[in-house]
Amino acid sequence: MIYVITVLLIAAVFYVGVPGIGALVVRARWRRFRKALVRSSFRPQLGYSELRKAEDAEGRIALRRFFGTLEAIQDGNRLWLRSGSLAVAADMENAYVYVMPPAAETIYGAEGEFPEEVPEVLPWSRLGGVSEGTKVFVSGVLAGDGGNPVLRSGWKDPLLVIFYDSADYELLARAVWCARHKNEYWNFLTPAALMAGLLACVIAAYALVPGVGVAARPAA
Repeated sequence: MIYVITVLLIAAVFYVGVPGIGALVVRARWRRFRKALVRSSFRPQLGYSELRKAEDAEGRIALRRFFGTLEAIQDGNRLWLRSGSLAVAADMENAYVYVMPPAAETIYGAEGEFPEEVPEVLPWSRLGGVSEGTKVFVSGVLAGDGGNPVLRSGWKDPLLVIFYDSADYELLARAVWCARHKNEYWNFLTPAALMAGLLACVIAAYALVPGVGVAARPAA
C-alpha cells in the first residue's frame, strides 16, 4: 500500500506538478510577447523628424517602431537596419530575438490556416549568422547616442526584435497567432521531470517492494 501511495505522489509531482509549472511559465512568456507586440503596434513608426532629433540629443527621445532590413552588425551588439533612406541602430545587448516560422504563400497558408510552428526565441548572444537583407522588426526606446539614433531597451519597455520573411502588414497577425505553445505541458521542464520521476520510481521500488533491494534483505 505504501508503495502505491509513493508512486502516486511521484506521479503527481514529476508528471503533473513540474510540467504544470513549466506550462504556466511558457504561457506567461507568450502572453508577455503578445502584449508587447500589440503595444508596439500603437507606437508611431520611426521617421525623419525623430532621427534628426536623436542626432542632436543624448538619452531617451520616444517610443518608436521600425520595419527594416539588416544592413550590418557592429561590435557584436549593434544591429544596423535600413528602410529606404532611413537607417537606425538597435542596441542588442542582453536582448532576445524572436524568429518567425517560414511564411506560407499567403497569410493563411495552403489550407486556410496560419502555420502551426511557434517563433523561435533566442538570446542575441546565441543567434547564429544572419544574412544581410533579412527583414527585422524592432520596437523600443529611441535615444541619441553620440550623434547616432539608437533603438534600445528601456526600464519598462524591453526591446522587441522579430526576424521574419512575410509582408510587413502580415507580421502582427501572424506573430499573435503563432505565439501560442501548441502543447504547453511539453515544455523545457518536462523531459527532466519525466527522467526524475522514472528514477524516483526505481528508487522507491528498490526501497519498498518486497523481493527488491532493501525490502528483500533479511532482518539481522
